[in-house]
Amino acid sequence: MIWPSPALEHFNDHGHSEEFAEVLGLSYDDGHLTFPYEDGDGPYRRRRNLLTGKTRQPPGRSVSPWTPVPIDGYLLICEGESDTQSAIEAMYGIVDVSEEDDDPEFELARRLDLPPPLQGAVPVGLPGANSCHQAIVDLAVENGADVVIALDGDEAGRTNAAKLAEKLTSKGVSVSVVDLPDGKDLSDVLGVTLDSEDILAELVSEAQDFDANASIGNDHPDPPSVEPLRPDIIGGLLEQTTELFDRYIVLPGDEERIALALFVAHSYAIDGAHATPYMLVVSPEKRSGKSRLLQVLELAVAKPWGVIGASEAAMFRKIGKDRPTLLLDEIDAIWGSYAERTEPLGRSSTPATDPAPRLPAASARTRTSKTSRSSAPRCWPGSTAPAYPTRSATGR
Repeated sequence: MIWPSPALEHFNDHGHSEEFAEVLGLSYDDGHLTFPYEDGDGPYRRRRNLLTGKTRQPPGRSVSPWTPVPIDGYLLICEGESDTQSAIEAMYGIVDVSEEDDDPEFELARRLDLPPPLQGAVPVGLPGANSCHQAIVDLAVENGADVVIALDGDEAGRTNAAKLAEKLTSKGVSVSVVDLPDGKDLSDVLGVTLDSEDILAELVSEAQDFDANASIGNDHPDPPSVEPLRPDIIGGLLEQTTELFDRYIVLPGDEERIALALFVAHSYAIDGAHATPYMLVVSPEKRSGKSRLLQVLELAVAKPWGVIGASEAAMFRKIGKDRPTLLLDEIDAIWGSYAERTEPLGRSSTPATDPAPRLPAASARTRTSKTSRSSAPRCWPGSTAPAYPTRSATGR
């Protein structure tokens, strides 16, 4: 096949071979590279604009993993077609399987001289870091395959590597995660060198086994055992906390004072909790003191982190690193437009299954007299009605 200049430039930039591209089934169409995919309805082609880098999925077709080589070993999960092709070129060769000289036919075959960490590796591509996670789980379980995840070295890649690893380990799949250098993807690291298989083997050999009870790259040891406080000391601390709220906030009654004081205490004792509620603060009118309440909470809770507009990836990284008490203000504005930002909170309020388990959180929103719960913004992914009130201790 004769490739036009835009395709050749793309191959050169990513260290790809024209011959491999042809054997992998790639084609060129009006400024686009097309890649062969398959879903439950049969084969289709996914298009990548070589000028903008944007990809397009055919209407009505399911987003699927790219599996250009047979599944006969452990899965090496790559982000995007280019990274997958780079991994394949590092491990596979092109074999002539023609039966007749005038009808050439070529296939990919895994090289026999690969370094031990790559023996049995099968590159599989995710069209995007946050796509096809369940399909990868199904593929691994169906084939009884272990998984090595090598997504991009950025916040999105690392966050979604943790998400995918958690899903896989929940199904009993053995998972390890490659931590690529900051800002680099697999194609960048492998480059155009002749020893790309050695580089890839080193990355795989250094991959860290995924611990479902800890964030990637963070080690949170069990807290040291301590003697419990005497009831009179605990009572004194709670009384001082309620006095702090009485000094700066007008609350409706004793129930709210007690709930807030217990929430503050809970933020310090989260390691001993089986589950954690969220504190939801609502009011009948604006400017009723909700943000002031969060300011007072910031003086009292453990490791406070006031948030207005943080991205999902930033929240995951902050929670995994510092285990703060999250103080979210103006959640109507934040989550009404960016529902995915609730992902670190919405999965579960139970530490055993929460991707960021150490997470006491307080939130403030306005509920006017004309707004009912069912018409509040959709705050939790995949929900048809807001779920946060059902997981919260609500103060009005």
